[in-house]
Amino acid sequence: MSLSTSGSIWYMNFIENATLRLKSCHDPNHLMLAADYKYVNPNEFQLEEQDGHYTFDQNYSVATASSDGIIKLWNMYDLEYTQQFIVPKEKCLCLTMHQFKPYMIVAFSDGYIRFFDLKESTLLGRCQVHAGAEDATDFVDQVISVKILPSGNHILVATRNGQVVLIFIQSWEPLAIRMMSLVSVHTSLNGFEYSYLEPYNKWLLSTNNGKVIVYNRKDFNALS
Repeated sequence: MSLSTSGSIWYMNFIENATLRLKSCHDPNHLMLAADYKYVNPNEFQLEEQDGHYTFDQNYSVATASSDGIIKLWNMYDLEYTQQFIVPKEKCLCLTMHQFKPYMIVAFSDGYIRFFDLKESTLLGRCQVHAGAEDATDFVDQVISVKILPSGNHILVATRNGQVVLIFIQSWEPLAIRMMSLVSVHTSLNGFEYSYLEPYNKWLLSTNNGKVIVYNRKDFNALS
């Protein structure tokens, strides 16, 4: 599955060399800026017989977000959206869905990271990452990447101004968090990834000047 910036979901089958446009899910006048998916237990929604030539593993929920602040959640079985969240006048920069709990974390252009409860369709809370907190140039840093580690309670956040921050979830409901700055590279970032192999301590940071910085944090498991 592929998502285009114009707001469409495409199904690509490499075995059959086929491409099929499944859904136009956002206003084409607004760019789609972020998307993520999670596996959904089939018992959580009612299944009906589906006709069609293309079949694939459909037990997934997909979240898509556009530059008009609208986040939509889709059921891949019938390609209909089941929920919608709106943050007016703000762009959704990145999002991630919790793979084991009904939560979604979204970063917006106002600098806030918002935590949503998908089961109750509510906002649990929000927080901000500050840059330059040690001097008089303190300002809210814009988040470019949010990653939930497989532990489910550790979140890695990368910011535009070169910070990598750990958010430790002490409690989801009510939301209680603790934040810790891990790395500051003192240059603008445009991408962040981490190794999905334990202990998740290798990071790739891409900068605006064309460099890729690799970090290896040997003591990451001790952070909480």
